[in-house]
This record gives sequence, structure tokens and C-alpha cells, in this order.
Amino acid sequence: MSNVSVYAFRNRITGMMNIGVKSADGEDILTYITSLNNEEFWEQYSKGLMEKSILFFGESKHEDLAKTIEWFALKYGISTKPEKFYLTKNNAHCVNEKLLTKEIKQIVIDYINGGSGIEVPDSCAEDKNIILSIDRNIQERKYQVFEMDTKIVHEYFRNQVRTDEYDPAHVSKIVTGMHEQPDEARKVFGPVIVVIKEDGSYWILDGSNRIKAAMKMFKNKKGWATVPVILLNCTEFGSTEKQRQNNYDLFGMLQNKRKFEVKKENSKEDLKRNINNFIVSEGLDLSKPTHVERARTLIYDRFLMVCESKSQLNGVLVSILNDFQKERHEMRYQKNLITYDDGFFSDYLWNKYEQHDIAAVSTTQSKAKYAEVLGWVFRRMQTVDAKKGAIILYYSSKAELVNDEQEKWIDKLKETIKFNNLPITVEVLPAFE
Repeated sequence: MSNVSVYAFRNRITGMMNIGVKSADGEDILTYITSLNNEEFWEQYSKGLMEKSILFFGESKHEDLAKTIEWFALKYGISTKPEKFYLTKNNAHCVNEKLLTKEIKQIVIDYINGGSGIEVPDSCAEDKNIILSIDRNIQERKYQVFEMDTKIVHEYFRNQVRTDEYDPAHVSKIVTGMHEQPDEARKVFGPVIVVIKEDGSYWILDGSNRIKAAMKMFKNKKGWATVPVILLNCTEFGSTEKQRQNNYDLFGMLQNKRKFEVKKENSKEDLKRNINNFIVSEGLDLSKPTHVERARTLIYDRFLMVCESKSQLNGVLVSILNDFQKERHEMRYQKNLITYDDGFFSDYLWNKYEQHDIAAVSTTQSKAKYAEVLGWVFRRMQTVDAKKGAIILYYSSKAELVNDEQEKWIDKLKETIKFNNLPITVEVLPAFE
């Protein structure tokens, strides 16, 4: 169906206006801008200063009315507020002034005097009303919820709206919650939404990740033999199969929409900070195994309600313990570390290695992790065409020294070189005088 509209633009800052008419001729009349040839208008439009409104919207048979509205708007506007119009002359055509009702004239006059025009018809209003009505009925628990066999529901078809049918990481997260907080998981496990199509087939519209998680729990004999399900008739989604299918997708996307929350979710660092403060307030000494176990028990009891799982809390506690141990070890080293600068390495690498045709690189202890520095020395050997190489490591902080004591990355690097019979030497410079 062709349409016609009377549009209006107003500058948000100056209040300058432009009013015109647009008939459908292959263009979307609601996204059409204007045919006005005015540099000032287009400059301000390009800066995002022009706000569009609609004064009239109708079918193509109303074109004479639309043209008359344009004429009346410019006639009234230019005569009452000439300084507020980009046009200085009314070039519009009055087809039949008798077509103008008092209501239409009032809309135009109100706009010119600062009003907002009319609401534009929403082409998707019917479908959105359908989807929002179904969603509202779910939220208000107007549909009956059935406890159905997990295996049967798991076999239902999926109405795919996501890129992937399910997210393994998200499913794993749900399973963890089910395992560690079974009672709470049952409370918050939203019903799987299923539509029964005209051919009698069952399709999951929302809940693919949840049913996957429930099936994993069932297979591992952790319960969840049944899941809550809401069954919807396909006729609720529209009168035609095309409309229904589009609405199945829209409904699924609506259910996947991130819920608005004012507060940001607790991060690992948020938990770590609060748990650490709690440990201190309880007077627990993490150097004592009995105190560590006491801390673990108290943390589970106190903080499980504000995070996802015990495994998350355990990860936070491990991080706190690691920090505690590193701090203790660092305190053993009271002396200042030796500082090695670029000038030192330039002389040292040349005098001890490279003048003897041994390609050499220097870096901190942390680069020994996973033998990362091996790639560097290989490239250096290729660059200088050397058959032998040398890696010179130093400690840039006490934390690196402690880390190497615990993780033994330098020893592991040496073992890798020895196992592969590589012509590479590893030298560790002293940390202290």
C-alpha cells in the first residue's frame, strides 16, 4: 500500500523549521529527508541538529489532503513566524482547502508554535503486541507449568535464534549451579517455553541451554528427571504461518535480551577484596592450615549467596592464598635487587657471547614461562647466522624471584633445552650483590 506524509523539521537550537510533503514512490516516506535546496538547512542537518516530526500520515488517496496541509502549514508559518522558516515564500499548492478539518489545522498550528506533531503508525505494532502479551502472561504466571520428562523435552526441535544452538560455557555454568545449589537452582530454573505447531510437532522457543544442562545432570544421575515446561498453541503467535514463524524468532530474541539491572555484577576482584577484608576482620592467619580451612568454611557460608558457585569462591580463596604466600616470601628478601640497564647488557652480551659467534638475548625471568624466550633466541641466531645461542635472564622484581622459587620456570626452560639437545646456554644473573 502506498502512503503519503507531511513532514516537518525543527532545529533543536535555533527553532528554524522546514515543512514538506512526500508521496511513496519507491522510497520509505518515514526515512525520506527533504527536497529543500538550502545550504544552511543541510549544514545543520549534517551536524545532527534537525529533529523530524510528522504532521500527517495517510494512504495515497489522501495526497490532495497532504498537499493542502503543506500549503496551509507554510502559509500560516511564514506569515506568523517568518524568521523561523528556511523558506521565505510559500510554493506549495492548495488543492482544496475544504479538505482541512479543524483538528488537522490545530495539529499544524500547535507544531509551528512548539508542538511535536503526531505519532507515526507502527508497522510492527500487531506483532509486538502479540509477543509482549505472551511475555506478560508468562511473567504473571497465567500459563500452566507442567513438569515434563527431561529426556522427552530434550528431543524437541529447537527454533534457532542464536548463532549457535547452545553455549557450552553457559551450559557448564548452569550445571555447576545445579550441582552446588540444587534447591536454589530449582527455584530459579525458568520454564522451558515450547510451542505446539499445526502439524503437532513441539518446538523449543526459549530454554535450549537450560534443557541441555538439565539433561547433563540427568545423565550423571544428579536428578533433574523432569523440567518445568510451558506449552503454547501456535495460534497465539499470529494468523498465518509466516507471521507465526517471524514471531517465534522475535519472542526468542526478547527472552534472550539482557535484563536491565542498575547494579553491576560482582567481579572476581570485588569478591576478592571483600573476602580478604573478612578474613582480616576474623583474625585468621593464612600461614596456619587450620585457619585456612576455617576461612574456607566461613567464606562458603557467608559469600555463596552473592556469587555463582563454591568453585568461584574457591578460586578467589586460592588467589588470596597465593598473594599471601608471595608477600611472605618477598619479605625474606630485605636487600635491594641489582638493577641491570641497557648499557650493561650491550657490553655483557657482546663481550661474553656475541664476539665469540654466540647469538645472545637478555630478558626477565617471567619470559622463561612456557619457554617463551626460546623463540627470541632462535630468531637472533638466524639474524646473525650463529649456530649457538645464549639466554641471559635476570629478576626485575622480588615477585619474579618468589614466582621462580614456586614455579621453577627457569629450571623447566633448561630441561626443555636439554631434552631437545639444543645448542643454547641459559645464564641467570644474580639478584643481589
